[in-house]
Amino acid sequence: FIQSAHTVSMEIAMAHAFSDDFYRLREVGKIAEQRMFEMTRGVNTHKGAIFLMLLVMAGLQHSDPAKHISILCKDILTDFESDDQSHGIKLFRQAGITGIRGLAKDGFGDLFNEYYPYFQSHSIDDTFLWLIGENPDTTLMYRGGMSLYNECRENAKKAEKMSDRAAFDGWMKMQRLSPGGSADMLSAILLIDLALWNMEETNDEPTRKNRYRRYLGIE
Repeated sequence: FIQSAHTVSMEIAMAHAFSDDFYRLREVGKIAEQRMFEMTRGVNTHKGAIFLMLLVMAGLQHSDPAKHISILCKDILTDFESDDQSHGIKLFRQAGITGIRGLAKDGFGDLFNEYYPYFQSHSIDDTFLWLIGENPDTTLMYRGGMSLYNECRENAKKAEKMSDRAAFDGWMKMQRLSPGGSADMLSAILLIDLALWNMEETNDEPTRKNRYRRYLGIE
C-alpha cells in the first residue's frame, strides 16, 4: 500500500504542469493507475485518490481552486454514458448517484469550504471520523449498500469517546466496511494544508515539527 502510494504520488506531482488541461490530467491519471496496478499486482489501492488529488493539485495552482476545478470538469458527467464498469458508474446506473464525478463538477466545494476549515480546528482523528459521517463515500455505498452506509454514518456521528470509537472500529471490521472515499478526502485535506503551509512566511523547524505531529495525530 505504501509503495503504491509513493509510486502514484510521483505522477500526481505532475498535475501543476497541466492544471488547465483536463484531458492531459486524465492521461497522467491513467499512467498513475497503470503503475499502481503494476506495483500491487492488480489491486486497486488508490484509483479514487489519484483522480481526486490530481484535480485538487490542479486547482491549487489558481486563486479560486473550486471554481477552476468546476470549469475543468464541466463535462465530466458524460462519463456515465460510457461502457465503463467502475464502482462509480455502477452506482450511478443503480441509484443515480454521481459520486466523485458529481463532487468534481461542483469543484469539490465542500472540500474547500467545509472539510478543510473543519480540519483547521480539529485533530486528524476527529476530522476523519467526522468525514465518515458527512462525506458521501461511494466506497461505503458500494460495499455495504445504502442501508448499511446510512447506519455507518450515524454510528460515526455517535462515536465521540475513545471507547465508542473502538467499538465503531470493531463494527466496521465486522461488517467488512472500508471508508475509502473518506480516506481519500482526508488526503486531499492534507494536500491543501501542505500547499497553503508552503506559502506561509513562517516555515521554521518548530513549525514543521508541530505540523508533522498534527498529521500523525500527536497532540
